[in-house]
Amino acid sequence: MELQVTVIIPTYNGPDWLSRTLRCLCHQDVDPKAFEVIVCDDGSSDNTKEVACSFDSRLDLRYCYQPDRGFRAGTARNMGIRLARQEICAFVDTGVIVGEDFIRSVVDFHRRHRRAACIGIVHGSKMRDGTHPLVRYFRQISISEHPEQCLKSPMLRAYPDARQPIFDLWGHDLNRGSAPWSLYWTSLVTVETAVASEVGYFDEGFVGWGHEDIEFGYRLWKHGVRFYTDDRIRGLHLPHEQAAPPEATSKKNLAYFYSKHRELPVEMLQLDLPYGLDLVLPHLYMGVEMLPRDYETLDPGAFMPADGKTLLVGCLSPESAKRLQADAICAIGRETADRIREACPDATVEDRLGAVHPCGDKHYDVAVVTDIWRILPAELLSAMLNELDRVARRVFLFRSESLELGELPIPPAPRMPDGCGMETVWHRGDLTVYGLTIRREERPAGVPDVAGGQATG
Repeated sequence: MELQVTVIIPTYNGPDWLSRTLRCLCHQDVDPKAFEVIVCDDGSSDNTKEVACSFDSRLDLRYCYQPDRGFRAGTARNMGIRLARQEICAFVDTGVIVGEDFIRSVVDFHRRHRRAACIGIVHGSKMRDGTHPLVRYFRQISISEHPEQCLKSPMLRAYPDARQPIFDLWGHDLNRGSAPWSLYWTSLVTVETAVASEVGYFDEGFVGWGHEDIEFGYRLWKHGVRFYTDDRIRGLHLPHEQAAPPEATSKKNLAYFYSKHRELPVEMLQLDLPYGLDLVLPHLYMGVEMLPRDYETLDPGAFMPADGKTLLVGCLSPESAKRLQADAICAIGRETADRIREACPDATVEDRLGAVHPCGDKHYDVAVVTDIWRILPAELLSAMLNELDRVARRVFLFRSESLELGELPIPPAPRMPDGCGMETVWHRGDLTVYGLTIRREERPAGVPDVAGGQATG
């Protein structure tokens, strides 16, 4: 039996843009019975329902509505998933223009890739300038009866998807990268209907613009779903007024995402780093392989307080965790975290770097950082040290003098960040423990740099 598709379109007060997308679907080069369309209205107060239902005679279309309680795109999409009668869900945002071969290409993709998700190529994604000459050019075509003609224009190459550099890097198989889920922008994506149900639909705790789609993608990824692009599954996004400005809720929703998944990939997403997840995650995984594990010569009692709440950052072995007797432990790698969790059942153990902490100021009495700080790029090191200084009363840094770092994807910081000072609190053999101080003036002369040797100030 041939696979069939449910096209799910969330919408809010955008009837003109909705009609563009629906007109594209009227011109598909497949039997109209091969797909259905569900328009999921997120509380529109205009004539959106009338516009949607005006396509009843041309499409197998259903309209559903939820009250306006803020921007709830994920909840709207869930209405569509629950109503879907077909094997494949294709999520298309209002106003996205798709080609006449869209349904056929989606069916062909899922025939070849089972339990997989397709991330469609969306020309003009993240374009905000509605006065751009290319936007005006495509808008003229899009108001016609055949807006899909936009996708045949050679001008499309000058209006790329914002993710195109990553697509070029990995090709169609996005699983070669470290975070394919972070590309799962629901302006144009697909997934099997049964799989969407298995992972629990979109999280309806996201209210306002942002991150409900990649959080859903993250759960798909953890569920074993594979991610691909397909050159034939592409669309065009043209800027139009948004009901919820991205800046208004993006930060709040990102924090909610991290509260659900206290794990390294999501932690790195919280930071405004100048490099993407596909670079920073391999960097960290490669770097920790070069670091000491056990710190057998360490005498914590020589510099640590007898009691108090302790955070251990960069723990790579159960032996180190036991030696420090930490209450909370940040480890890199799921398997490493599992081993430490088994050895230290009373501690909170998480697979993350420890650069973002949702707790309050001075939540810990002590934070202890292994040599992991020495592999961090400058921006990440600065973020981590400032955050640890916020959440802990004292911060100690380990430094193994014999540590030699090989080549890493991103160069580690050549020295401590400006304003950071270190004072020796304990030394034995190869290992020195420093106490961290954060100052707002320039970094003092003589502070050891990260890779070895002395900073000149």
